[in-house]
Amino acid sequence: MSPRFPPPGAGFLLVVAGILGAAGFLGWGFSTPLLDRVWSLLQRTEIAGFQGLTDREADHLEAALARHPSLAQELLGNRAARIVEPSEERWCALARQHLVVSSGWRGKDRLRISLEVGEEALPVSVRIRGPGLDEELGFEEVGAQELSLPLEGHGAPALLRVSLSPAPPPGSGRGLRVDVVEEDAAL
Repeated sequence: MSPRFPPPGAGFLLVVAGILGAAGFLGWGFSTPLLDRVWSLLQRTEIAGFQGLTDREADHLEAALARHPSLAQELLGNRAARIVEPSEERWCALARQHLVVSSGWRGKDRLRISLEVGEEALPVSVRIRGPGLDEELGFEEVGAQELSLPLEGHGAPALLRVSLSPAPPPGSGRGLRVDVVEEDAAL
């Protein structure tokens, strides 16, 4: 017959629960809050040589916009949309960009996608993904196209992911510019 050990007592279980609780509390305490992560991310975008958001960073920004709509107001100011990555006069030459769109988006407003790259970079495909949206525009030549964005459930700010394929070579023009066109304006 094998010896039987008595089950652990209440005191032992209480000690184990206390240790697990303390470990969980310390783990939670050492994690970086979402807004702090987004703040440091936005600070990094101001540094020369920033190469754009990673998918994980974009997910953090998207979650922060959903939880804190006032963050979008701070990012946008009085604009309806803004490219997060560094841009010069709202032109961004990165192949992957992220666009914050305000909560005041109206269904009849459109995005004007302008492309300015060298002839060697054409044709270029521009893909835009967001809530309830996955559109692709083809550019055979430099110019602008408009796109209506019926964002599902849009009452909150949204993050749109914009990608160029193939990526234009460095120094091949100013890149991509995205503007919101109000329903009354023409192209």
